[in-house]
Amino acid sequence: MEGTGREPARVLVVDDHPAYRSVMRDVVEVTPGLELAGEATSGEEAMEVVERLAAQVVIMDKRMPGMGGLDACRAITRRHPGVAVILCSVEDHDHDAVNTYGAAAVIRKQDLSPAILQSVLAPLL
Repeated sequence: MEGTGREPARVLVVDDHPAYRSVMRDVVEVTPGLELAGEATSGEEAMEVVERLAAQVVIMDKRMPGMGGLDACRAITRRHPGVAVILCSVEDHDHDAVNTYGAAAVIRKQDLSPAILQSVLAPLL
């Protein structure tokens, strides 16, 4: 993504835990080709702000109270097919999240890094 001459992709980070949301924000801010568009604390809030913030990428916790990441992913990708949703989980890769819910990828929370984000997003942006 670096050196493509494009504007940075706008990223919405979503997690119900402030500490991990801070980690997500920090990773986005140091990843070339990405810029932080905003934050949300739930799937419901992500649904409300994704369009208003003109987010092109949503990095979201898979499990949250209320509307979890899976249901929010499905709703966002149906309503905004050009938005790439990356789900984060402490669990290993979940093929259902990609195949059934429309996620671009599932990343283990402990593996989230600029290199991983760039490799996942390079073919999408």
